Amino acid sequence: MQSVYDINTIIIVVTFLLVLLGISFFINKKKDLLRSRIRYNNTLNIVSNSIIGNGNKVTIFEVRNKSYLVVTNRSHISNIILLPEENIENKNFSGEKNG
Repeated sequence: MQSVYDINTIIIVVTFLLVLLGISFFINKKKDLLRSRIRYNNTLNIVSNSIIGNGNKVTIFEVRNKSYLVVTNRSHISNIILLPEENIENKNFSGEKNG
């Protein structure tokens, strides 16, 4: 069964597509301004995201100045681990004893 499209349906579809195209153009032109406004109130910051093999991925993120670690897999439920707040950069990893 063939259906005949009337002129009102065609006008509505074309208008809808033009509005979507206009919104897309506006977002592309103002993306820096929109990103700065969105990040201003953003409390989640992804610090690191890496693939560690066999579909496993490790992500370190911060929420309100606390760091968390998540190891995800395709088929398993992941746990979120709170990382200690001590500053890792100030630790000595050379094997020498701190005296």
